[in-house]
Amino acid sequence: MDIKHWFAISLSGYLILIFWIALRGKAQIEELEDYIVAGRSMTFFMASATLFGTWFGAGTLLAAADEISNVGLSAMAIEPIGAGLCLVLAGFLLAKPLWNANLLTLADFYRVRFGSKAEFMFSFSTFTYFGWIAAQLVGVAGILNVFFEAPIWLGIICTASVATAYTMLGGMWSVAKTDAIQIGLLILGLMVLSGCVIVEFGSLSSLWNKLPESKKVVIPTQDLKAFMGWSNLLLIGMLGNLPGSDLMQRVFAAKNADIAKKACITAGCAYLILGTLPVMMGLYGSVHLAHGELNQIISKLIAHISHGSQLGLWIKPVMVITLLALISAVLSTLDSAMLTTASVIVQNIIIPRKKLAEPIKAVRYCVVLVGAVSVCFAFAGRSAFELIEGSYAMTMAGPLAPLVLGVYFKFGGEWAATVSLTLGYLTIFIETVASFVAPALFEGWIVPLPFVALCLSTCSYLVVGYLETRSATE
Repeated sequence: MDIKHWFAISLSGYLILIFWIALRGKAQIEELEDYIVAGRSMTFFMASATLFGTWFGAGTLLAAADEISNVGLSAMAIEPIGAGLCLVLAGFLLAKPLWNANLLTLADFYRVRFGSKAEFMFSFSTFTYFGWIAAQLVGVAGILNVFFEAPIWLGIICTASVATAYTMLGGMWSVAKTDAIQIGLLILGLMVLSGCVIVEFGSLSSLWNKLPESKKVVIPTQDLKAFMGWSNLLLIGMLGNLPGSDLMQRVFAAKNADIAKKACITAGCAYLILGTLPVMMGLYGSVHLAHGELNQIISKLIAHISHGSQLGLWIKPVMVITLLALISAVLSTLDSAMLTTASVIVQNIIIPRKKLAEPIKAVRYCVVLVGAVSVCFAFAGRSAFELIEGSYAMTMAGPLAPLVLGVYFKFGGEWAATVSLTLGYLTIFIETVASFVAPALFEGWIVPLPFVALCLSTCSYLVVGYLETRSATE
């Protein structure tokens, strides 16, 4: 029996288990709080697992490995360094005060702190998750393409259907319980794959000697523009998802504020450590695979080891475990983003304007809608890494300044937050449109536009907040 049959049988069994867990999760749902934040009852282990699994999917495992194989170690800025540090910062800066605010979604904070206009404006940032979800769909579709020669479009549709179905059933309970299993499988799979790659291709020291000097550079300092570009990626990864609705929804689901804080820090440290393994895969792939194969690096390394390895017959079931680990990691990211987007659409866009008799049913319908729209984004054809970078940039540009300043200072009100959000979004929107209409327009810029957007957003909050305070005292 070859690896395709092993993989197909194991994947079928794994999906049956996932749906069984989702059905059990559905039985625990009685009200909207149960569906969106699991009744605020997650233990430290469950909270840590679901926080880790929120991002450790196509971003770190697949897209970043491919980018590192092509660019080198400088691509670590956004994944895993930036994203891992983001979780640690969230634990130290935001987890406790936001958990204590007793919220269902992060958009609730903007309503409570700044008013309904800011809530509505922030809710727009949630739509960036369509690109993030699309990146995960493309990642899984690539794995299925490598091993089953399934067309990418078919892999995207099948993956979206599975993730949508089990997320819709059990909400956060399904997400949390499946994440705990998926992360255990992921850690096992990554450790096994790393050992096999080293045995098959040689030690890390021999890999380092074979790498071109350009790919050994972690922080590019050859010129200011290269350094600013690297810094932009780091900031996007580190700060871009601090106002992430998926991140904070898992914070709100913890049993208490201390668990929320510790789970964020633990997940961030694990992210930084385990994130080095896909980096290593990308480097091995750049040296040992043909230049034309430098996409879907991890899948192709598994295929190479499975078919041509001298490690023995046992390697095939071991590689199947690794493949299931990859699939499970991406699914854990998919379900998080789908549930978050649907929750914000219902809780913060629909409910304030129309009272719903069955809000849980509305969120379930929105999960289906989110899955369908994300499939359209996946078909748009941009690379997974670009989709991830774009989704991080939008949340850093607008929502970050009002969130951090609003948590720690009473300074600034509804107009300060609204103007701050508008300018941040507008700057990124202009960059996005210009990249399609006039790609050469910003080529000479040294300072990246997401950083400019963050500065504009912060300064406008401070200026308008000052004017609001002055107007109130007159």
